[in-house]
Amino acid sequence: MEAVSNIANMPLVIETTFKTLDLSAINLIKEEFTIDYYIEFQWRVNANYCVKAVEKLASNKTDLTKPILITGKSISKQIWIPDLIIERVRAMAQTLEPVLTINIINSNFCHLTVNKRESATVGCPLDLHAYPFDTQICSIKMRSANYPSNEVKYEWLSTDPNDKTSVNTTLSLPKPINYSYLMVTYYFVRQITTFSIQFFYPTTLIVFIAYCSAWITVESGPGRFLLCILPFLTLVATFNGIKGTLPSISYVIAIDIWYMICMMFVFTAIGELTLVNYLHKKRSLIVAKRKRDKEDQPIAVQHIPNGFGHRIITTADMMAGLEGDQQRRRSSYAPKAFWNQFSNNFHINVNNDNNNGIHVMADNEPIDRALQVDRVFRVIYPICFAIFVIAFWVTYMS
Repeated sequence: MEAVSNIANMPLVIETTFKTLDLSAINLIKEEFTIDYYIEFQWRVNANYCVKAVEKLASNKTDLTKPILITGKSISKQIWIPDLIIERVRAMAQTLEPVLTINIINSNFCHLTVNKRESATVGCPLDLHAYPFDTQICSIKMRSANYPSNEVKYEWLSTDPNDKTSVNTTLSLPKPINYSYLMVTYYFVRQITTFSIQFFYPTTLIVFIAYCSAWITVESGPGRFLLCILPFLTLVATFNGIKGTLPSISYVIAIDIWYMICMMFVFTAIGELTLVNYLHKKRSLIVAKRKRDKEDQPIAVQHIPNGFGHRIITTADMMAGLEGDQQRRRSSYAPKAFWNQFSNNFHINVNNDNNNGIHVMADNEPIDRALQVDRVFRVIYPICFAIFVIAFWVTYMS
């Protein structure tokens, strides 16, 4: 069947009403969504055209003065109905059979109405730069399948002011053959609350757990190491789970930035642990070396009275004095008396330089740089992460 205009040399005007009945969420991987909708077409043709159609579709006793209602799949075989198609449609199903209403107004004009309910899966190219703070705009473009705009023209009959999914506009393709277009636009706004509970809060907690490792002493060894490594592995697994729900894209999105910065903070905690462990071991080697060399180093100076100068006392001298007095200690069974005699011979005075006593030489401990690094890390780490979180949310929420 062909489209027939009621005015010579003028396109057939199809007034269209579109109503969304059900709308599914966007499938991010396939970049598509499914819509269940109701659509109605109204147009006018010559009255003789309607009379012939009634003779084919209805019984001979049909009253032509009243609206005639006809249903069934055979309608399109007997009378032309609008051949509107959807661009980027991937699957389409007719949920209800079309209903044709024929209303012969007078001997010149006839008013035709077709109601259809259909379900369509439509592709929607996604812009995920701001994901998950994004708003996706998906449009359904409908046009005639066979007739250019100079033969069939589609227009909106009316637009519900409360229905923000419809856009009353007519577009044409920049091609040699132009088609009349109807477009319906949907705005998908993502609810960030659910995503925050599923991703942002857990990853923030993971970064905080890695930070807690700085409050554990380096002597704990494996315990502190696991407190850094496990958050790192958990963060990788969490991000892989989120990326599995997204299509393959070649650009960086907001969640990539969040993940990379969180990964950098956790890796910083691991690097800080490595540095602290190195400094701690280095200091332990220095302390051990000093301990080994202590026997050969002077620990005190004994000032000899009557002007005979002084004598350097080492740990070996101290041990020799103790061994020389072991027999006397065994015979006297008086440890207190032995130590009194030892103190009289080797009087150690730390605070005063007594000429008649012994002045102890200072043995300074090496600086604990591992502890210093930990203290600096405990302050800088949370401040830097807080600055990043504030900057990230302000940037994308605005």
